[in-house]
Amino acid sequence: MAARDRYTVKPSEVDRIIIHRAGPKNPKSSQYLIRWKSSDVAYPPLSWHGLHELGEALHFVQDYIRMYKQSRANNTSQLQTQAGLKRKRSPNQLLTPEGSTSPKSRGISITSDTKDSEHDTIVFNAILHREAGQYVAVASKATMLDARTLPSEEMTLHAASVDMKDAEHAIRQKYISRLATLQPPVAFRNDVDRETPSLSFRFTNKYILRDGVSKAVDLVLGCQQCKPNMGANRGCEYTKKCDCLEFAHPDLDKLDDDQRAEFDARVADGENPSTFGLPKRFPYYNSGPRAGCLMDFYLRERHVIYECNESCLCGPRCKNRNVQHGRRVPLEIFKTANSRGFGLRCLEPLRRGQFIDTYLGEVITDAEANAREKVGALDKSSYLFGLDKFVGGTLGDGSVIDSEHCHVVDGELVGGPTRFMNHSCEPNVQIHAVSYNKYDYFVYDLAFFAAENVPRGQELTFDYMDADDANAPDETKMEGLEGAKGEVPGLGGDAEGRNVAECRCGAERCRRWLWQ
Repeated sequence: MAARDRYTVKPSEVDRIIIHRAGPKNPKSSQYLIRWKSSDVAYPPLSWHGLHELGEALHFVQDYIRMYKQSRANNTSQLQTQAGLKRKRSPNQLLTPEGSTSPKSRGISITSDTKDSEHDTIVFNAILHREAGQYVAVASKATMLDARTLPSEEMTLHAASVDMKDAEHAIRQKYISRLATLQPPVAFRNDVDRETPSLSFRFTNKYILRDGVSKAVDLVLGCQQCKPNMGANRGCEYTKKCDCLEFAHPDLDKLDDDQRAEFDARVADGENPSTFGLPKRFPYYNSGPRAGCLMDFYLRERHVIYECNESCLCGPRCKNRNVQHGRRVPLEIFKTANSRGFGLRCLEPLRRGQFIDTYLGEVITDAEANAREKVGALDKSSYLFGLDKFVGGTLGDGSVIDSEHCHVVDGELVGGPTRFMNHSCEPNVQIHAVSYNKYDYFVYDLAFFAAENVPRGQELTFDYMDADDANAPDETKMEGLEGAKGEVPGLGGDAEGRNVAECRCGAERCRRWLWQ
């Protein structure tokens, strides 16, 4: 193997890919013309590279393939307009595009010992330097080529005959290797086409807190009256003593007559009665076939789930520590066959109430979320989840929590496998607010639980327009619906307009329309 095989293109220096071609020695391989970052619009560094040199820059190749295919599908590519060109050039003749001032550019190439090797790199407007195992381009006037003339007619015509299957295979393997690092590993399957989810997406196992966002770490208090071996050996058996469950919904069935009468009277007067000292609803089943699953009460009523934390005396095996231990079920990202992109499914059966995984991403301010929505794609809203479960509640200083001061989770570019979960008007999954700090109303987890018994391999879906606050990705999603033409989504009508999109969930009771 030639010494240069150790070097790859430095991705942070790449601007984009201009065009592709067949390998000069192997027509079944593909090569890509890289445009390096430069302030020179006319003569930026340019160089051809094979996949062996693009291992860390495959996301550029993936973006290029996607846009190239879209362009051809929309009949806007230059390749379509050049279909009548009679004289074709061989791949070797296309190594130096028209407009170069030096047709014999191999003199400035970094090559292996064999100059006619498949690994030859053709460089324009620059020379390539090797730095820490990577190539970087440095401007040079040795061989000048006006990038504004690219791609040439011959280059675009030749590209139309080159199948980039080798690149798509490399992209697929890169993605699968990333999934293998997740715990438990996540599988990938696509029996529909050759598409792979974006390599630009970065997996994380925790929130990424951005500017203006912080956790209330100074207010984390654990339960001090609970012990690991108390009661039913679940750690926090006596819920009225558990400090972590102080704000959990009271177990009304266990109130005595006087407590129940006082509680009902306060509710009738519109008050938010204190639950201090009252028995609470424990979140999870302690035993039986659904041990560890979310109680039906929480699935039905959608109250906040309060779990214990590292400051508690109940011990690490407390049954009120579930979501915080992370995902424990095997998942698979797959390509749907009904034009809904990629989806998510579990590779083992799920019981009703079983925890699946959390929704992760960047935690940003509401103002930042609005700014990202304005410049993002039409589906940007589908990745924004508002942490607004406590809107309308009161802080210790008496101020009321409003949506403008709440944070938002953006899982578009950074997140976990649940980012691929699709919408359904009849979902089999619910999303719930889970707090490990009862005094932090702004940063908490969003956890997915099975809403029913889910067979192995059935697609996991949730309702993007769930009326519950914890399940509504963001209030901004609903704002545009008021101005949509036609009737309100869910109530019939044409619903024409840019703020709504056709729902493709296929459910029997599909509402037909989604916000956009």
